[in-house]
Amino acid sequence: MKRNTISDAIRQKIVNGHWPPGRRLPTRQALADQYKAGPNTIQAAIDHLARDGFIHARGRLGTFVALNPPHLADLAIIAPTQGSIPSPFVQAIMKAAVQVAEQSGLTVRPYYIDPQSIKSDEWEQLHDDVIHHRFGGIIFLWLTSLLAKVPALSDPGIPSVQVSSEATFGIPAIYPDEREFDRRAVEHLRALGRKRIAHLLNDAVHMPSLDAFYTRVRASDPTVQQHHILVAPPHSQQRSVATSVYMMMHLQGESRPDSIIVYDDNLTQPVLAGLMQAGVRIKEDIEVVMYTNFPTPTHDSMPITRLGFDCVKLVEQCVGQIESQRRQGQKTTTMLHIPAEFEHEVLPSHI
Repeated sequence: MKRNTISDAIRQKIVNGHWPPGRRLPTRQALADQYKAGPNTIQAAIDHLARDGFIHARGRLGTFVALNPPHLADLAIIAPTQGSIPSPFVQAIMKAAVQVAEQSGLTVRPYYIDPQSIKSDEWEQLHDDVIHHRFGGIIFLWLTSLLAKVPALSDPGIPSVQVSSEATFGIPAIYPDEREFDRRAVEHLRALGRKRIAHLLNDAVHMPSLDAFYTRVRASDPTVQQHHILVAPPHSQQRSVATSVYMMMHLQGESRPDSIIVYDDNLTQPVLAGLMQAGVRIKEDIEVVMYTNFPTPTHDSMPITRLGFDCVKLVEQCVGQIESQRRQGQKTTTMLHIPAEFEHEVLPSHI
């Protein structure tokens, strides 16, 4: 379709900087002569680019390249989702991204991608937006196999960063420092005199690093015990998690933990339910350190300790990386970490 060919050609001139932001476009007649097209076709191409935010008309003054076209001002955040409700981590990142965007003049484009449904409308929209330069940077919350399915995402001209513990595919990584979470959680409980520490994990991947961590802890304080490790399989029923916690709290004497560290904010409610069913008192009978992605809504009044990661800082780091790549014109295999913080350490505006 000739309209698409013309709009693509004009868009490319804007994206490559030949027509910078604020530049006046040639007249409709000049464009018609250049592309050998009728006025209706030229107008359709102009309207298409205006809808995408690349240009805007100013009456008799003419048509101009937008001051903040999407290839410079729009930010894509690509997140995995299974079902209709994103995880608490994804929700916190999206909420933080909106906050950062408002402060920096960016526009956030969220994409919730189901890894199992490659033919979905969301996949098609993402692919179309990539090839038409509708965003100028990407934050990947999920990358495994994604680049193979949408190769255009690996375009070296698109600044990008991933939230991951590894800088794979040559894309810089920013990650929440889980080892620091371990260290700060255990130090907090040790300071309160708690020695029998239970751990509730969302998968078994964390266990090797946890074992190594406790080896170092016991070298300085042999009384600290890695008491119980409960692993909640992905998508496990909340009732089964609550039951496991309930049974653990009915152990007798030294077998019963005096504290618990929960490593996934998906598990907050079932853990609290299990403790309530067991009749234990938080603070008096057991200390609870709950992993939290800030900002996050707090729906309970339980006296638990929240320790986690400031997603506003994480998104700010991601945006900084993207802007740095845009200035330098290339990616660098960078690894940056976000420190673990207790709730009282996080800025009030980030909670």
